[in-house]
Amino acid sequence: IREMARELCRLGHTVDVYTRVHDPADPQIIDLGEGARLIHIPAGQEMDIHKLALYSYLPDFTCHMENYRKANDLHYDVVFSHYWLSCWVGQYLKMWWGVPHVA
Repeated sequence: IREMARELCRLGHTVDVYTRVHDPADPQIIDLGEGARLIHIPAGQEMDIHKLALYSYLPDFTCHMENYRKANDLHYDVVFSHYWLSCWVGQYLKMWWGVPHVA
């Protein structure tokens, strides 16, 4: 994901990669360089959780992600998902934002 984000930035795009907070000590935003950022969004317990257990947190993650986007006046042209969990989130964001979803 990091390399794809960097390549998209090299082509002139800005990229935000969203992930769930795993550790409360993590900064909310990590600059990945060249116009890419990693943004930590709260959902469930702030600790490592088995991937299958994350499914129950997807609605919470999706709502927190949308709240973050609105609070920071962010606008996106496309949503990309690389895993079935993020695909679930991407389907909602596609509807809310009116943008394509690539999975």
